[in-house]
Amino acid sequence: MKLALALYLLLAVTPVFAQSYAGREEVQSFIDDVVKRHGFKSAELKRLFSKVQRVD
Repeated sequence: MKLALALYLLLAVTPVFAQSYAGREEVQSFIDDVVKRHGFKSAELKRLFSKVQRVD
């Protein structure tokens, strides 16, 4: 039972970790703000944020 629960929890949270930073709502808001304030290209920022990896 504990093993099944552990597997379920692992599978349930895996998509959260797999999502790139470019797809996160708060990052998209940040990108929109930087585009408006500083004239950066949205596509370029999204490309850069899609490469960001979390380091623990």
